Amino acid sequence: DNAANATITPAMARTSATLSLPAGAKITYARLYWSALKVGSSPDTAIVLDWLGGPTTNITADDTWVESYGFASHPDWYYYQSTADVTDYVSKWGAGDFRVTGVDALSLVGLEVDRAFSAWTMVVFYERPGDELKNLALFDGFTAIDPGFPGQEKAEVTLTGFLVPPGFSARMSALTYEGDHGYSGDAFTFNSAQLTDAQNPIQNFFNGSRSFMGAPVSSGTDVPKLSGKAGSMAGFDLDTADVTSLVKAGQTSAKVGASSDLDIFFLAGLLTS
Repeated sequence: DNAANATITPAMARTSATLSLPAGAKITYARLYWSALKVGSSPDTAIVLDWLGGPTTNITADDTWVESYGFASHPDWYYYQSTADVTDYVSKWGAGDFRVTGVDALSLVGLEVDRAFSAWTMVVFYERPGDELKNLALFDGFTAIDPGFPGQEKAEVTLTGFLVPPGFSARMSALTYEGDHGYSGDAFTFNSAQLTDAQNPIQNFFNGSRSFMGAPVSSGTDVPKLSGKAGSMAGFDLDTADVTSLVKAGQTSAKVGASSDLDIFFLAGLLTS
């Protein structure tokens, strides 16, 4: 609501993101993700979603992930990610400003900690008559990349369930938490090639940016309104990269990996188009 001060608790905090859709589009699927560092090992499974000008709705998670903070100084701190299918609500209201309230997170008033974040994302698939056919796939999880802990320096997964058609263009989107602009040495790979563009350096891909094909993204009525440039997203990354040259027609799988020798981050969601 364009207000920010130390009296606003995590439970009260609300942020807004603008969903834009082309004329004639029909929403076919929508999934909401929320994640934070919090006290206690139980994930937050209930938040409030509303569409500006419409009613609020209580959302209950249908899947969750939890990871330990990892340091003896705070044994009761945990990271979590929760997710829920919100297709019915989002398809009813369509384009506009969606707002999330009540993400359980660590209170940062008077606290200095460089590994804290609180964020949400909504993934929306739609179809429109006359548009070209696309193969869309969504993959999720919650994997820590942290060179400070043995075995967490890197991770790789093979994505399946898609088909690359002839005469294609290909895009890859990554949703991650806790990437820092000030720390380098982190890389994102697709079929063993390191991804990079104008907003995401090859050795600092997870840098607190929100970008699309190398350009920063900032929707006009987001609250808070952030530039999308590196370092602007406060421990949150949402980046879409061009991977056309890294796949071939007929391909049904791809290897996606991440590694770091300094920065820490959490892989949370991957989308292919």
